[in-house]
Amino acid sequence: MFRGMRSNRPLAIACGSVILLLMTVHLFYLRPSTGIMSSSSSSGFSWWNPPSTTIEDESPLASASNADDFDEKYLTFVPHSGLFNQRIAIINAAILAYALNRTLLLPEINLGTATFWRPTWEIVDKLDRCPGWVEDHKGVVTTDCYDYRDYVPAPVEFVFDLWPIQDAGVRTLQRHDMRRDYFQKFWGISLDDPNMAYQLLDDKRYSYQIHDMPEENLNMFQFNERIDLKTLEDRKEPFLVFGSLFGSNRLALNRPELKQLRERWKKELIVNHPLVLQQAAKVIERLGGTNHFASVHLRQGDGFFKKWATKTIAQVKDTLETEMQNVTQDRDAEEIVERIKSIKNRQHRLQECITVQDHHHPQLRLIYVATDAKEPRRRFSELYDEFACLFSLHDFPDVARNTVSAQPLGPRLLPLVDAEVAAHGDFFVPTPKSTFSGYIKQRHLLLSIDRTENSSSSSSSSSSSFAS
Repeated sequence: MFRGMRSNRPLAIACGSVILLLMTVHLFYLRPSTGIMSSSSSSGFSWWNPPSTTIEDESPLASASNADDFDEKYLTFVPHSGLFNQRIAIINAAILAYALNRTLLLPEINLGTATFWRPTWEIVDKLDRCPGWVEDHKGVVTTDCYDYRDYVPAPVEFVFDLWPIQDAGVRTLQRHDMRRDYFQKFWGISLDDPNMAYQLLDDKRYSYQIHDMPEENLNMFQFNERIDLKTLEDRKEPFLVFGSLFGSNRLALNRPELKQLRERWKKELIVNHPLVLQQAAKVIERLGGTNHFASVHLRQGDGFFKKWATKTIAQVKDTLETEMQNVTQDRDAEEIVERIKSIKNRQHRLQECITVQDHHHPQLRLIYVATDAKEPRRRFSELYDEFACLFSLHDFPDVARNTVSAQPLGPRLLPLVDAEVAAHGDFFVPTPKSTFSGYIKQRHLLLSIDRTENSSSSSSSSSSSFAS
């Protein structure tokens, strides 16, 4: 990931710095892809413990004094918002790193409550102060650090599989300290030095949009300023520092290669945490397996998404009715619906629902609901009254318990288990304008493509065997 840095210091000091650097990189990159190094772990390694944000004062890179000390150039950005909004920003940053041939310096992701967008300098200030303040004043609520009351930092690879990005040739380096003095302590530079860093700070939520081609009069959507990729290519500073990179339209791409990479990474930058996949697999198996149930995401969230919940419920009904309109239904299906609704034990009801799927009645359709609602059966009672075979993660208490008990970050992984299960349905109904729904939809598409390709391969193999 690193290339050697030139130094005018005596040979002995230079050699010592290089050896220390190689040891640091070696220890960092030999960890499992989903692991987290922890200074508090007795074994020296724990994939559950959050990363240490402590950086030693004597950094191996602290000797940089001018831009010529850097053989490699870097690109980074300031994170904000919820997890899947952060994922969009990571993809945008990776596209830019690929196009500009820069190493992607990844900020930590936040697994906790979404933080607000703010002008860049305000986010930098709050990342510097608020996590420590909240830790030192547990139980105290302050307006200044309110949205960092549940800030849970982790390396990107703790959750997401970066292999698709790295496979395309993008070099990545994980940042483990989001404090303001990080660049001075670790890299030995000041971001205020114009020879070292070029900063694109935003004072509006949609300050700038980046264009890869020089065409004029393209749709800028809600963005205020246009930045051409060529302008960024010409920058010689070792560090290119963006403010926000969130936004599906942040990059206006016309180059086929970049457009293809973005579409690929939207599908392939998946949640890859082993516990998430393990616990989701248990639920999927109990639902009859991949492609044997429908799925829906109902976000309760704030007022905006509460408004959409009613529309989403109506869409679920319409989708199921459309799916079933050309299917011959059993005359006794109505009686079966009432019988299943009378089964109070949720696990017994699930077992019975699986056995009646060949009746092809909309109200008997097996449906999995991914939701942030704490009491989904009460919150979405209309949907539960309509469909006898509707289930959520709340109906699999052992899975929820096993996930949450994997402290300290287990509770943060429950929504990811929810998303993985929903992605394995034979079709998926999203909540409009939700990036969480957007991720499930992309994951569902990738799984559908994989199933189609596997089916085609099996058919070809069978045909070849028969012919021979």
